[in-house]
Parts: sequence; C-alpha cells; structure tokens
Amino acid sequence: EINTTGYRIQHDTIFDGGFGRFIHDKGHNIKAGMDYFLNKATTLGVIITALPGSLQMDEPGETFISSAVSNKLVKRLVANSINDTKRSNSNINLNYRYEQKDKELNIDVDYGKYWLTNERLQPNAYYNVSNDYLYGNTYNTLTPANINLASLKINNVRNFNGGKLDIGGKTSYVSSENNFQRFDVGNNAKQMDSSRSNNFNYRENINALYVNYNKDYKDLLWQVGVRMENTIISGNSSGFRLKNNFTPFDSSFNRNYTDFFPSVAITWKKDKNSQIGLSYSKRIDRPVYQNLNPFEYPLDEYTYRKGNTNLQPQYTNSVGISYTYKSKLTAILNYSSIRSMFAQLFDTAERTKSFITITNIGKQDLVNLNVNYIVQAKRFSAFFNLNSFYAHSIADFGKDRTIDLSTVTVNVRSQQAWQFGKTYTAELVEYYTSPYIFEGTFKSKSMGSMDVGLQKILLNGKATLKASVTDIFYTMQSRLENHFAGQNQYLWRAWEPHLFRINATYRFGSSQIKAGRQRKTGLEEESKRVQSGS
Repeated sequence: EINTTGYRIQHDTIFDGGFGRFIHDKGHNIKAGMDYFLNKATTLGVIITALPGSLQMDEPGETFISSAVSNKLVKRLVANSINDTKRSNSNINLNYRYEQKDKELNIDVDYGKYWLTNERLQPNAYYNVSNDYLYGNTYNTLTPANINLASLKINNVRNFNGGKLDIGGKTSYVSSENNFQRFDVGNNAKQMDSSRSNNFNYRENINALYVNYNKDYKDLLWQVGVRMENTIISGNSSGFRLKNNFTPFDSSFNRNYTDFFPSVAITWKKDKNSQIGLSYSKRIDRPVYQNLNPFEYPLDEYTYRKGNTNLQPQYTNSVGISYTYKSKLTAILNYSSIRSMFAQLFDTAERTKSFITITNIGKQDLVNLNVNYIVQAKRFSAFFNLNSFYAHSIADFGKDRTIDLSTVTVNVRSQQAWQFGKTYTAELVEYYTSPYIFEGTFKSKSMGSMDVGLQKILLNGKATLKASVTDIFYTMQSRLENHFAGQNQYLWRAWEPHLFRINATYRFGSSQIKAGRQRKTGLEEESKRVQSGS
C-alpha cells in the first residue's frame, strides 16, 4: 500500500488531491540446475529458471480542481483505475568450464524470453461543487510486450608474468516487440482511439571485448583494464496521426556507437591491520527497455506517463580513495561526474496537463563519503553506516525549464542485535536521511524509520521463527516539492504503516551435501533492464 497526496499549481489552475496504490502481487520462482563433470578439469552445466506471476494494482484517486485566480473550487475529478498485469519469464543457460592450475576458460550461452501484458481501466468522473455528476470519460489500455534476450560470453583467465590476465568477450542481442492499444469506453462498448494507439519495435546488439590484468608487487596490489563496447540499436514506432483524417506514420531511428571503459585500482597494504586503496573507472548504464516505448499511459485526464525513444545511456566517471582497518572499519571517499543522467521528469503539456517521463538531464557532480563500522561482542553485535554526499544537478531545456539544484545529504543506518538465552535474538534497526534531491528536480525533506524484531531458533538450529514490526513511529514519509516548467508541485507519500511480519524458515536435508556451483549467467545485465510490472 502506498498513499500519495499532491498539490500542483499550473498556469491558472490548482490541482489538489491524491491517490492510493494497493498492490496484490503473486509470483513463483522456479530454478533447476545440473553440472556434469567430464573429467577433473572439464565441467558442463545447465541452469533453467522460470518466473511466472501476476500483479493487480488498484489506484483510487480524487482531485479537486480550483481556479488559481479566485481560489474557488470548479469541479472534482474521481479517477479510480485498475491495473492487471500478467508476466512470464523463462531463461536457460549452458556453461562450459575448463580449469587447470594456471588457467581457466568459461563459455556461457544464454537465452531468455519475457512476456508481459498490462490492461488498465481508467475511469474519469467529474462532479460539481454540489457533488452532482457532470460527465465522465473512461479509457481502457492494453499493452502486451514480448522481449527476447540472447548472449554468448567467453572468458579466459591465466597466469601471466607473475599476475592474472583476464581476457574475454561478449555479444548480446535483444528484440522487444510492444503494442499499445487505447480504447474509449462508453455504453458498455469499446472504440479504439487510433490517434493514441501505437506499435514499437526495438532491436539492440552489443559486442564487447575486454582485458584486465592484476598483480601483487610487495605491499601493492594493482589492477588495470579496459573494455570496448560497440552498440547497434534500431527502433520504429508506427500508428496513426490525426491530420484532417487519420494518416499512418512510421518513425524510425538507428544508432551505432563505440565506447571505451578503462579502470585502474591500486591497493596498498600498509600493515597487517590496515590498507589504503585508490581507484578510477568509467561505466555505462543503459535505459530500461520499456522506458524507450513512446506510449502515453493515462493516469487521469490531466496526468499521463510517457516513454522516450530519445533516451540515451548514462555515463559515469568515478575516482575514489578507501581505507580499511581490521575488517571492522571501512571508509570510502568518491567523486563521480555523471553525464546524461537518468531522471524522472514531471513536465507540462498543453495548458494544464502534466506528464511523467524518463529523460537525460545534462550533468550531475557527486561527492560521496561512505563509512561502515562493525561492533562484535559476546552477545551483542552492531552495524553502523554513514553515507553523506554533495550532489549538484545541471540541465537546460529552455525558458522556465532549467535545473540547477545542489544539496548536502546525510544518510544514517544502524542495526543492533542482542542475544539472550541460547535461542532468542532481539533486533533494532534505525534509518534517517536529511533533505536530498530526488529525480533531478524534486527537493525532499528529511525522513526516517525504526524497526524492531524478535527471533527464536527451533529444532536444534534447523528452524527459525521471526516476528518484526516496521516503521513503528510511522515516520517513513516522503515530502517533496518541484518547481519546473511553470508548475509548482508538492507531494506527500507514505508506505504501509506498522507492517507486521512473521517469517518461518526450516532447513531440511543433509548438511553434508556439497553446495551447487555458484556462478553468474551471461544475461545478468540485460535481465535487469526488463521491468516486470507496472
């Protein structure tokens, strides 16, 4: 359950209201694997996973629409939407591994298929100041998507000149087929809105080669590497546009670019208790596939969500210094320069409409200090984390649409556990964050929470029973404000209050059986870019 309240002034209109979000999520995670040892050096492996599921999301919403000139109520909009999502994901991984004392070869072949469909019923009912029904519009959207992923990954590690040389390559292919159908609903009949329905097909091929080398030299451990990636993508969006009458259109794009991603790391073992590290890296983060879809998802008649075919990758250059003492204290100071940073932008359309889209804002500079400290006693343990950073975001989209925000933010998280008796453990978790910048344009106020829990060990250590309560003071509430593109927006958001959980765990079978081989498949990065729900 998520509750959001918003207050937005746009031109001469005030929108004051909110909506709830009630999520019913069902899913199964099925995973099976097998290794076959041809000999002492060679292993063949297979992993099959399946994740079927469904998600229903109810979003009751109410908005009071007033004149900003007279400050008088004009009408009330009730928009109680229902989302029904079904998803299915299956993956297969085939692995070949050859390992000897001074060398290792891994080959992974992967294929994955995602099938997603979302149906949304969006009624919009208007009432006057006397609460009399005025009129209504109801929309129904159907958005099936089929995403296919495939990859071949080869990795070779061997001893070289007193160090480890790691050479490899990977090719991946993604195809995404998306259909967006919008219907106007009236008198128990549906009529397709051709001007707002659309098809979008996307293809992506990434070919990468990399080399890394690391070596110990007295008290120094150093690593240097570079990764080259060539990306080839194409997309086309087709549908109908209204120009006197409905005419078909087909907008296509093609991109082909090559990037290099160097990395360097040096670790100095100062003594047996402490070490100091220096590092530099450049990385790329690519968009979620569904965020590229140019579809317009109505949230109500004044707000909609929209994809962005022009969304570019996000690039980050980072340099950092770290200090570790006795594996108890870790401190990292890092500077990052982020180019084409992803941000969820609340923009304006027409006169009083607003839309949400993922876009690239110009630049963000980030200075981050992260400190972890662990306390371990006989019956007491504690973990403390301090994460503080300075962020400065800059972007220019034209008149009244500029971003120049900066803030210093401190996040504190701590966790303590007390063991009493032989089988009981009590736990306390605290979290606090000071004001911060959210999604490039929102300023957020501080918030925090406290959780408590109690755990009991049963059946000679084979089972555990744990009870916990989250956010016991109901302080995990987000308060945001946004001043962009001629709108003044204020949001309040709260999650489930005082959530009570009971978790039971039982470990069966022999503890002497050797654990299965733990390894990553070749589609780890590609799978992260698939949104499994709405």
